[in-house]
Amino acid sequence: MNVCENCGRQIGNLETPNVWRGSVVCLECCQRLQGTISLAPPAIQDPLEALAQALPRGSMRPTYVQNVYHQSRQPHVQTIEKTGKVWKAHMALSALLALVGVGIVIVGNVPDVDNPFIKLFGGLAIAIGLVWYIFARVGAWWHHG
Repeated sequence: MNVCENCGRQIGNLETPNVWRGSVVCLECCQRLQGTISLAPPAIQDPLEALAQALPRGSMRPTYVQNVYHQSRQPHVQTIEKTGKVWKAHMALSALLALVGVGIVIVGNVPDVDNPFIKLFGGLAIAIGLVWYIFARVGAWWHHG
């Protein structure tokens, strides 16, 4: 069994010892000493940049803007836009009105009550609540995206 004269590792029985300038070395040391491999890890290339380099010059090449923000050591800042509380209040109140209307319609269908004006009032509350909610949603979208 041979020992690598460069790193001191034992060269296994099934491995072929290499000779470099008269010294017996393992395969890794031989490649390193000949300069066919380097000690530095290989450079990691961005896959989009590799794709752009692989395409022919006349073809449509993808445009790629590198995000330099995430390479810095600054903490990530989360911006929170305050959606208008007025619009949220409008949506909540309109939903409440529609739910109250549903309750009034249910009470109006009780056999003891059976008043058509109560059913009409409940249905009107539901309709106004739903239309109001739709306008509130559109207003919130329009003003805050």
